[in-house]
Amino acid sequence: QQQAYNPVKTSAAVAVAALQRQKAQVSGVSAQVAARRSAGLTGTEGPTSLLGQGSGIGASITIGNNGKQYREPAIKIGRRWRVIKEIDFSVLSKLNMKPPTAANLSQHGTLYYYDKTYDRVSTKQPKPLQAIDRLKYNTTATDDPVLQKLSEKHDDVSVFATDAVMAVLMTAPRSVYSWDIVVTKANGKIWLDKRQDSLVDYNTVNENSADPPYDSSDNQDSIHSASNLALEASYINSNFAQQVTDRKKHVSFPLPNPFHSMDWDLDAPGKTPSKPEPSLASVAYRYRSWDLGDSIKIIARTEVDAVAPPTGGPGATGPKFLTIKALNEYDAKAMMGNSSAIDWMKRLDSQRGAVLANEFKVNASKLARWTVQSILSGADSMKIGWVARKNVRDLGKHTILGCTNATPSQFAQQITLSLNNAWGIMKTILDVLMKIPDDRYVLMKDPNKPMMRLYSVTEANAESEDGNEEPANESADGEEAED
Repeated sequence: QQQAYNPVKTSAAVAVAALQRQKAQVSGVSAQVAARRSAGLTGTEGPTSLLGQGSGIGASITIGNNGKQYREPAIKIGRRWRVIKEIDFSVLSKLNMKPPTAANLSQHGTLYYYDKTYDRVSTKQPKPLQAIDRLKYNTTATDDPVLQKLSEKHDDVSVFATDAVMAVLMTAPRSVYSWDIVVTKANGKIWLDKRQDSLVDYNTVNENSADPPYDSSDNQDSIHSASNLALEASYINSNFAQQVTDRKKHVSFPLPNPFHSMDWDLDAPGKTPSKPEPSLASVAYRYRSWDLGDSIKIIARTEVDAVAPPTGGPGATGPKFLTIKALNEYDAKAMMGNSSAIDWMKRLDSQRGAVLANEFKVNASKLARWTVQSILSGADSMKIGWVARKNVRDLGKHTILGCTNATPSQFAQQITLSLNNAWGIMKTILDVLMKIPDDRYVLMKDPNKPMMRLYSVTEANAESEDGNEEPANESADGEEAED
């Protein structure tokens, strides 16, 4: 994905370098976590590294012998991988379960207050998006030292994950691109991990449109390829979330950022409280648990991006937690053949409802994931920015055109996301994983069909060997890629 950008052919060499630098931050593992892994303190020896590299965000296509286009899987399927279970999305869409109540276990980091002046930004009074170089860790579950400690303390908990991975699974039927989750089961405990540089790390763009962006050997230098658009969208989200916070006002939690400091103790919160660090992004990690019944309990790391003053009158206490995201427009006229594209500059202020309704259609998967993550973290509100390129051919300059506020539960209703269904999907997947023996597995969304497969992947089989993978993506039946 880094090589997919060509700074000579685009007019944003500086932006490309910034995109790549921040990309490393998006999915980086802290030095402290790396040290814990080398010391054998993370439980497993880098389970995701055994699987090698995948096809980026799972949007790559290839041309079959019949001349038709087929999407490639998120990761190459080894010849010795064995399918354990197939789950059709039509089945998942019918599931229901009452959402369980979350319990807070620990909170880490420092949050800054949201800057309300951004609520007044409009197409007539826009603000330029700034490049803000602050560090935000996005470590997978197995490498999370807090989750490791919590797994030792809570023998009754069987599943450990992050809100990002849970959101991918809970909104699976809305996904178009292929994705994969690494499942490690040991001593009856299940760890759900992402691979570095997988779709979980990025924000896709127009994934649910009639003609979604794709990656191929012919468009790898294009600024409108799926991977390049996802990288740009993730860069925008990272910067927007930091720009709209006021660095003069903050709230610090009893425990410091666990990936930036090793000086913390879960049993003594407040002994080494979090302190503002100029190099760190505004983020708080909230570790929460849910009881799904049938002896299935989950602990996950969730994130919130900012705080706001309490509302509701004099009796209101405590700040409100916010998650901050950004939708981005890359080319209103081209939009990869999307006939329903709307020019934000012309219609965002006067017809925001229509613009948002279009985003519900073309970015259904991304918006659902954001909403689920906000609900899992216990956020009181979602701030969604509207960001567009200042020039459609220039990746280096973006403009903030507005900001929308939404309550997560109400936003879920707007996008027709059933939380009962989302939790039903999660429970069904975990029921399957609880019954399989201890081993390593990959749960992957089929690139061309609305279904997911669970593969058995032993360490020997997972190691990449030349000529030892499937030639494409289990599309041997000749089924054409779906829109």
